[in-house]
This record gives sequence, structure tokens and C-alpha cells, in this order.
Amino acid sequence: MNFTISGKGSVFAALLLSLLAVVSVAAAEPSVQESLRSVIDRYSAARAGAAKQEAADAFFQFEGSRLDRDLAARDPSLYRQVEAEWMRLLSAMDAGRPDDEVKARGEHVLALLDRGAARAAAGGSVFFDSLLIILREGFEAILIVSALAAYLARIGEKARTPYLYGGAGVAVGASVLLWMAARSVIDLSGAQREALEGWTILLAAGVLFWVSYWLVSKAQADRWQAFVKSRVDRAVGRGALFGLAFLSFIVVFREGLETVLFYEAIAARAHDASEHSMLAAGFVSGCGALAGLSLLFQSIGPRIPMQAFFNVTGGLLYFMAFRFAGAGVREMQEAGVLAQTRLAFVPDSAGLAQWLGIFPYLEPLALQALLLVLAVFALAHTLRNHGETGHGATPVVEQRRAVAGR
Repeated sequence: MNFTISGKGSVFAALLLSLLAVVSVAAAEPSVQESLRSVIDRYSAARAGAAKQEAADAFFQFEGSRLDRDLAARDPSLYRQVEAEWMRLLSAMDAGRPDDEVKARGEHVLALLDRGAARAAAGGSVFFDSLLIILREGFEAILIVSALAAYLARIGEKARTPYLYGGAGVAVGASVLLWMAARSVIDLSGAQREALEGWTILLAAGVLFWVSYWLVSKAQADRWQAFVKSRVDRAVGRGALFGLAFLSFIVVFREGLETVLFYEAIAARAHDASEHSMLAAGFVSGCGALAGLSLLFQSIGPRIPMQAFFNVTGGLLYFMAFRFAGAGVREMQEAGVLAQTRLAFVPDSAGLAQWLGIFPYLEPLALQALLLVLAVFALAHTLRNHGETGHGATPVVEQRRAVAGR
């Protein structure tokens, strides 16, 4: 039997054939567990290099899968455990470890993946998941932005906060645009996403370190007095404002793309209008809680003595820079951009990784050690300058009057 399709019918037929081709490819593509199982079953020390590459490909398949987003949103602790154990498996393969050891590690990763799949598929509150995501992803960003907003209010430059919030707003828009581009224009999955996150985190660490030093250098009253007198018509120069706005952008952008991906995973689980309403309610509630945290920080800031406020704020930003440095290098290692040198004497602790950004690898620890050295040098430089300028300080009230009168 012959069929003749012409005109618009041929277009629809072509679209149908394309759709069927995509579906057939998707159906033929093995799951993450099947891909890793194949690698583990065929592993031998003689082909360790090829096996490592195949296991890395399976890892990037996991990173680009819905399981990755669902598990990261529902159980971040188990998600980090899966990533950590997978990295240990790759290290064992890279070292050409014996078959039994590598296969045991592989079985452990497969068991974690099965647990993760069950956890991601388990029923749960859409509202609660939505609330936790925005709180978890937004906490660090809102803490940094709030600290900087309190700083601007403290020096009498509250009118400049739109620069700060503008940077955060642009970051939110950029995150959404990047997510849309990743879905339709560019390939941003697996290694590409890991590398982008790594570079973004490292950039944030550098800017955080610079701003933390800049704040601590103004902590002494006499240094603050000189800083105020050096400005004729304003207490914050354009360069500093650009730095604060850029920092606001980069710390929000760091969390933005992940947040969008997590909400996409939750939205896929919302099957009716009621659940979509719960998702929106969780998001709005979380944003309200973050806004409350921001207002609390800004209200407490002006009550803290000037030197203590600058030291605490600068110390907070430095701590974030230290933590981001470790996390950024680790992301680059997971993307395959940087080598991994395991240090047996450093504890492999999920708590250290999550709260301090400390991983048992030479590369992230080397960058963090460099930050410590730079911090000591910067502190010594600040104290030396303080000793040279003396202790003739202007009272805080007069400092504020000086700012208001200029």
C-alpha cells in the first residue's frame, strides 16, 4: 500500500518521525544504575584507565538526570554521599586498585543510588520541600547581602543599597535565563554544569576575600576616620560600590541555577493545581523567612560597636571565602578539570565538607592554605598601618556627622 503525503501533511509526518526517533533513543538509553553496573561488571586492573572514563561518563549521566535533581532536593545528605563515594570509586580506578576492592566500592555506589532512587520517588510534602529548598539555597546569599546592606546603613550610605539589591536581582534573572538556555540552546549538563559551578564558586571566593580584607582594614577607628575624610562628597566610591554589587551578583548567581533546577524537579512531582499552590506557598514562605532574617541582621548591625561590626562582618565574609574555595576546587575536580590527589591523613568527613569546605584532597586544601597565608599577611599589614597612624580617633557620633555633612 502506498501513501502520499504532501504540503502540511509532510511537515507533520516529519515532526512525528522526529518525535518517535527521540523517544526510541531515550528508551534505548540505559539508566544511570545500568551504565555503572556495566562498568563494574567488566572492570579489571588491566583496563583501569578505560573503566575510569566509563565510570566518569556514568557520573555525568547521573549529574544530568532527573534523579540528580530529585535527590539533591529531597535528601542533600544522601546526595553528597553518592557524589563522595563515586569520587572514591574513580580514584580507586585511577590508581589501578585490585578488582575486588574496586567492585566492592562500585557495589556501594550502586546501593546508594538505589537508596537515592527510592528516596526521590517517595511521597512527601511539596510545600515542605519547596520551603526547605529556598531556605537552604538562599541562606548564605541573604546572609552576605544583609551584612553588606547593614554596612552601607552603618556608614550613612543606606541610599546606595539599590546597587546591592540590583546585583542580586540581576543574578536571579541571569540564573533563570541560563536555565532556559540550558534547556533549549546550549548543553549545560554533567561536566559542563560542574565546571560552571566550580568557576562561579571560585570567583565568589576571590571577591569575598577582597571585600573581607577591605572591611577589616576599616575596622580601626582612626582608619575609619581617614577613610571618611578621603571622600569629599560621598563615603563610598564607585569602585567599592561596583565591588559590593558584583559580590551580591556572584553569591546569588552561585545558588540561583541550582535553585531553579531543584524547583523544576519539585514542579514535575506536582500533579494538580493544589500541589502547585503548595509549591508556590512554600516558596513564598521561604522568601518571607529570608527577608525576616535580612531585616533582623540590618536592625542588629547599627547597635554593634563600629570596630566589632567591621571585624565580625569581615570575618564572616572571609569564612565564606575559605569555604567557597574548597567547594569550588572540588567542583572542578568532579568536572574532570583538575587532578585529585588524595591525602590519607585528612579526615573524610561530610560535616567538614558541608560546613567548612574541607575535603581530603591536596588541591582544595592548597588553595585554602594560600587564603590563610594571605589573611595573615593582610592582618599584619592592617595592624602595621594602624600602628603608624596612631590612635587619634574620632567618636562614632562625630564620624556620622562628618558623613552626613559631606
